[in-house]
Amino acid sequence: MANNENQSGAAAAVSDAPQAVRFEAKKAYLKDVSFESPSTPGVFTQKWADPKIDVQAAISYRVIEENFGIFDVNLKVTVTARREENVLYLAEVQQAGVFQIQHPDADARQLVCEVTCPTILLPFAREELNSLITKGGFDPFLLAPINFEALYRTKKNQEKEQAGRADETGRPN
Repeated sequence: MANNENQSGAAAAVSDAPQAVRFEAKKAYLKDVSFESPSTPGVFTQKWADPKIDVQAAISYRVIEENFGIFDVNLKVTVTARREENVLYLAEVQQAGVFQIQHPDADARQLVCEVTCPTILLPFAREELNSLITKGGFDPFLLAPINFEALYRTKKNQEKEQAGRADETGRPN
């Protein structure tokens, strides 16, 4: 029995050692949800073609506990369906998660917050959006995959271009 206690103590000592790089999804949760259907019930009595669907996604994050690398990441997805001038529905989900991201490089932490974390959160948001829209009386909606890495790279390239223009003129844009 003493041997088992020593092994447990040794394992605890190893897990307390500082680690340079660590990533863990701690919790996924629904932060906010909204569904509006201003054209109901009349929209259900009319024959109409497929609506024009607009999808917008935004990512935000903040540090909760600096010492432990705990971040709160929020993926906000808004889906708006229109027929001509009329809004059929507007569904919005803010799917969030608590993540532990420890890395000595700030750019690497930003990459994880803007690419890895929203990629993990997207299936939860997709499920919630589909549920809202079908409960609203509309056809099922399957949110297409979002390439967060491409969005991140585009953002970084735009930041570099703006910094380059600011350097050329001597003032920020």
